[in-house]
Amino acid sequence: MSSVLFFTSDFPLKERPNPHDKLVSVNEALKLGKTDIPDFLLSDDFDKDKPGVMLISDRNIDFDIDTGKITDGDFDDDFGIFVSDKPEEIKSAKKYFVFYEITRFTEGRGLETINYIKENIKENSEIEFWHVWLGNDTTNTVVKKEMSLKDLKPDNLEEILYADVCREPIYDYCLVIKA
Repeated sequence: MSSVLFFTSDFPLKERPNPHDKLVSVNEALKLGKTDIPDFLLSDDFDKDKPGVMLISDRNIDFDIDTGKITDGDFDDDFGIFVSDKPEEIKSAKKYFVFYEITRFTEGRGLETINYIKENIKENSEIEFWHVWLGNDTTNTVVKKEMSLKDLKPDNLEEILYADVCREPIYDYCLVIKA
């Protein structure tokens, strides 16, 4: 079971990797000055040119478990959007699906996410932003809200992002954004 954020639409949505994270080979990591490479990746029988085996980040993310505070550099573009097959449990009738990955919401990240929506809504009449709990045995109730793109503010995205999807009864939240 897990909490998942995603967008859906009737037309393909663009992928948007997090610019602060990069998958690299061992040799690329070494060239970037990384020294904390696991021994098995440095062994003679491992292909050190194999792409995408190490995740390199240009910022540190610190979770203070005592205060609940997350420190992550405060970059406005610090989120990723990844194309994926739509899980069967998703209640959207839309054909196309992308995961939305974000560690911490800020107003700047909300504005950048709205820019992503603006770029992708050009071919769509609407885009849905969902927050759901996957892997639940019961039928989740969908709480759906509609609004126009011109009225969309970071607070609207934040409300969906922080909606409590893991308490009984289980609710899935959807914000329908209309062009």
